[in-house]
Amino acid sequence: MLFIGALVIFILLFCLMLIFYKYLFDIVKYFNLNKKKYVKYIVLIISILLFYGSLVFMYMSKIGSVLGIFIIYTILISLIIYFVNIFLKKYKLWNKIYLFIPIIFSLIYTIYGIYNMTDIRVKEYNLKSDKLNNNYKIGLIADLHYGVSLKDNDLIKVCDEISKKDLDLIVLAGDIVDERTTKSQMKNAFKILGNIKTKYGVFYMYGNHDKNNYSRNKLYTTLELNDEIEKNNIKILEEENILLNNDLTLIGRGYEVRKDINELLNDVDKSTYVVLVDHIPQEYKNYKDNGINLELSGHTHAGQIFPLGIIQKTFNLNELVYGIKENDSFTGIVTSGIAGWAIPIRTEKHSEYVVVNLKSNVN
Repeated sequence: MLFIGALVIFILLFCLMLIFYKYLFDIVKYFNLNKKKYVKYIVLIISILLFYGSLVFMYMSKIGSVLGIFIIYTILISLIIYFVNIFLKKYKLWNKIYLFIPIIFSLIYTIYGIYNMTDIRVKEYNLKSDKLNNNYKIGLIADLHYGVSLKDNDLIKVCDEISKKDLDLIVLAGDIVDERTTKSQMKNAFKILGNIKTKYGVFYMYGNHDKNNYSRNKLYTTLELNDEIEKNNIKILEEENILLNNDLTLIGRGYEVRKDINELLNDVDKSTYVVLVDHIPQEYKNYKDNGINLELSGHTHAGQIFPLGIIQKTFNLNELVYGIKENDSFTGIVTSGIAGWAIPIRTEKHSEYVVVNLKSNVN
């Protein structure tokens, strides 16, 4: 089954590469550069290198990743143009401009993606509950992947803005750092995040990248990570809970070690409003059935690179890709993330941090 899947993917990639080759060769013919017999072989080699190289470029460097995304979008748009051209080839104006559409569109879309990654917005949600005796403002930050797009001054600026929101608490829902974050960047990130002003503090839950789970040569150890988090007055919540103001219970889920939900909730007073932070949006039905009122997550990046968001939704890869999902007394919220992973480009949803306004129905 795995072999068949790999074969299908290879055939699809090969067909895409052939269409990309045809597109490049059409450009060569447009400029009358195809007079020599060997030109088509040169174009074929170039198309193969660019097509498969684009997948490698994305993981080489920031510049390489930008180039890789530009090439991939050019290839995808060339595919669309290939089929559109079947119907419009008879029009003279179309024949003059269609070759340049993929390059121009990809360039504009890539530039937009770079801007969109650093255009950090605030997304607010308003919820009400009979369980609450007081109102609360919860901040949610996830998927910073520090070092990909934001620098120290950029993060300081955002955190200063968040401090002015008069939050009761803020949760860091994982992937704040990752395999490419250097030790010094890791230290700076938590120093800056730890300075966010809140009433009850800053709480941290691990994601799948924070502990360098996908790296052989780790740039910092888990012990160094934990020491730096706690040194900056950030409370790590991993499979444990904390009661705030005898009114609101905050639970932090782990990524690697996870208790059974009944064990996790064993000492939780369910008459309080229960907020569970889980890096990956999952187990919605399980959480709902066990009295969780609100789950906060990240992880999906809302796709980050089009069309990954559509793929996640189509194949139900996560309970929720982005936004809010309400089901009776349970609400799930997923943020697109304050930055992105590996590639400093975001061509799907904007970067954001979230503010959840919890209102008491008692008052």
